[in-house]
Amino acid sequence: MNKPAERKRLVRVANLKKYFPVEKGLLRRNVGWLKAVDGVTFDIQEGETLGMVGESGCGKSTIGKALLRAFPVTAGQVVYTFEGREVDVSWASPRELRETGFRRRTQMIFQDPNSSLDPRMTVLDLISEPLHASGALGGSAIKDRVAYLMDRVGLDHRYMKRYPHAFSGGQRQRISIARALSTNPSFIVADEPTSALDVSIQAQILNLMRELQGEFKLTFLFVSHNLGVIRHVADRVAVVYLGRVVELAGNAELFEYPRHPYTAALLKSIPLADPTVESGLEAAPGEIGNPLNPPSGCSFHPRCAWATQICSQAVPELRGADNAHFVACHHAAGLTLQGIQSKAGGIARP
Repeated sequence: MNKPAERKRLVRVANLKKYFPVEKGLLRRNVGWLKAVDGVTFDIQEGETLGMVGESGCGKSTIGKALLRAFPVTAGQVVYTFEGREVDVSWASPRELRETGFRRRTQMIFQDPNSSLDPRMTVLDLISEPLHASGALGGSAIKDRVAYLMDRVGLDHRYMKRYPHAFSGGQRQRISIARALSTNPSFIVADEPTSALDVSIQAQILNLMRELQGEFKLTFLFVSHNLGVIRHVADRVAVVYLGRVVELAGNAELFEYPRHPYTAALLKSIPLADPTVESGLEAAPGEIGNPLNPPSGCSFHPRCAWATQICSQAVPELRGADNAHFVACHHAAGLTLQGIQSKAGGIARP
């Protein structure tokens, strides 16, 4: 596998923001803004899987949807490089998104196949819908494409006239994956695609996605709150807290040598696979801040044991530490935080 540094950049995200208006009263007056994404900057390289992790409500799913222009962004840039040509989709109109091929080249796998698959549509209709919308194929070629994709994700194409309720949860997620692959995309946002599945089925879906990534030359943004899953699938990992990326590094580097106190707190919450070892589970104190009224300065400082006066006054920038390891912490250079190391059969702390 190539190192991320050797790959070409596919997605460039610069100071991305997404604020949702808060309205009250009969006249629906705007009384504030919910800062779901508050100035994130990162790149995604061709062929890699960038894992995005954080507590529920931190904004990671909103980042994924903003990259696909599921809704207008508030500020910032999202730039894709398709066949050597940069396409800025930040403020593009729906027509421009279609004409540039952006809608065809990007897809999404949702968390819950029960709600993302229309129960009134057959599997043939579900998988072929993006093909009809994009005009990529027509006639009998659509049915042949659906049959091929069903076989490739482990489903019998003879069942393409059946409805979603006739399939198990894992099979429904395979239908979702086939639908995402229908237009032969370059980039897929996988929004917690295994969290609604049984543990035994999760491994099958994850391994399938890794196989498909090489075969179809896919790039993934993999959103999850499960650090074990992220460790298994991601090349690099971005840690998100309250709408901001607080740490970004290679998989092994981040898990073994965290530089941000929030990342270290997340790692401490991972259960150990060895029943003979005391787990020592320890979450960060307090609760995630309110995006309607986020803390001043570093948003994590009310929960941080190393916080000082500057942490409540100035927002730390995401800066490179070493070996492409980026961290947004005023005291990162002086901290030695405990990570986790690989161990046969699971994860162990040093």
